[in-house]
Amino acid sequence: TMLTLAGIIQVITGAIGKLILLLIQVVVIPVLGYNGFYNSHITNLGWSLVRDVVNMFVVVVLMVIALMTIIGYEKANWTQQLPKLFIAIVLVNFSKLICGFLIDVSQVIMFTFVNAIVSIAAGNFASMFSLNTFGQFSADFITRVNEEGNGTEAFQFLVGAYLQFIVLLAILGVMFLLAAAFVWRIVVLWILIIMSPLAFFMIGVKDVFHAADSSYKKWWEKFTSALTFGPTMVFFLWLALAASSGSNLAQTEDFPMPDEQNSANIPMKAFDLNNFLGMFLALAILLAGMQQASDSAAGIGGYASKMLS
Repeated sequence: TMLTLAGIIQVITGAIGKLILLLIQVVVIPVLGYNGFYNSHITNLGWSLVRDVVNMFVVVVLMVIALMTIIGYEKANWTQQLPKLFIAIVLVNFSKLICGFLIDVSQVIMFTFVNAIVSIAAGNFASMFSLNTFGQFSADFITRVNEEGNGTEAFQFLVGAYLQFIVLLAILGVMFLLAAAFVWRIVVLWILIIMSPLAFFMIGVKDVFHAADSSYKKWWEKFTSALTFGPTMVFFLWLALAASSGSNLAQTEDFPMPDEQNSANIPMKAFDLNNFLGMFLALAILLAGMQQASDSAAGIGGYASKMLS
């Protein structure tokens, strides 16, 4: 019974391993390589509409300034308010270009590491997490199972299969969060570009409508957070992959290892100390990267911040 259950868990674990590699190849790498913010069909449609609506409101603001001046409102000062409004009008119509330039600066830094990640593709991800060792057994254990097939060996097989399932599930969770965070960044930047005409318009009318200043600051905080989040997170992802190139991190960093690699007698090679420590270090680096990027995520919005937390 234990051998049958362990076998079922092994099949599920193998499927999770393939799902991790599929997630990396089909979602993570394409998302990291996305750089179509400026020419996006979504942003072109949305930005044009918001820009036209904002330009219509210029007349309304001019009328408000004129009315405030006529009635002698104490805070009316058209000599200061009109120049700011005209500067804002220029910024509104060039807001997409300004956002595109700032995004390009962020993307240049980010793609320094993305290009290296794409070139190694899913191969080094498998090496970093020691995925090739999952499902492999020591030769003496296989011999014992064939000879006895029950008792202690069957229990060890079941425990090892269950632990593999838990560890791979954790790796899948981390990679899913990475993919979701980068997809969220893309969507947030789309929305911020679309709303940029309104944000820049707020600069010119903050002396007329005092709430406009806080609205612009919120937009700017989210925009800069989205720009810094990408390069920060990709750097740590690249670091973990580059450090584990060709072998896992425990081997690369030459940790002193005992002669007995698996004192717990768990039959799977994934739980040999060398393999397990390397996988653990890789996860730790990625989680450290998430921690460093969490401040940026907090600025992007509540969902991204909670997700990384």
